[in-house]
Amino acid sequence: SIFIASLTYTVPIERIDAVLADHLAWLKAGHEAGKFIAWGPREPRDGGLIFVKAPSRAEAEALLASDPFMLQQLADLT
Repeated sequence: SIFIASLTYTVPIERIDAVLADHLAWLKAGHEAGKFIAWGPREPRDGGLIFVKAPSRAEAEALLASDPFMLQQLADLT
């Protein structure tokens, strides 16, 4: 199944930028593992979208919970 995750930043963009390299590395690793199909920021830059390939919503949510933005409580996920 394919799931679309929408992240909305909950902190100033400077805090996002401080963790952006880790977030991008996490996205690239997920892509290489076949878990992420596509991703990108929203405009205006208040969050982003991630297209996740997973067998269940629970597995997609567990994977998304490992995002550095989520681990550091910088964004909400819907």
